[in-house]
Amino acid sequence: MTILPQHPAYADPSFPTSQYRKSHGSHPAIGDPTKASEVIYKLAHDSFNGKELPLRLPLGSETYYIMSAQATRTLSDLERWAVATHSTNADDYDKGFIEVVKQIYAK
Repeated sequence: MTILPQHPAYADPSFPTSQYRKSHGSHPAIGDPTKASEVIYKLAHDSFNGKELPLRLPLGSETYYIMSAQATRTLSDLERWAVATHSTNADDYDKGFIEVVKQIYAK
């Protein structure tokens, strides 16, 4: 696999991309590009037959765990700041609308 030089705009060592590059360089790649391309090809083919595509597609076990950790942090932040989030509603907001939103996004 060819790894291109890091763009200077993203070279700050505190950036996640820099941290990923640093850790990635010290471990052999576990992903198989051929297998990844087969998955992408199959999904593209299936989409032409009406199958829904994922919004995000984590390819590789390390990607799965990185995304899982980020999702957990996001949900934790959401719960921690729920009171502040809800406190911004107008006093006369339509409470029925919240139920509609819940139903739409629960799917």
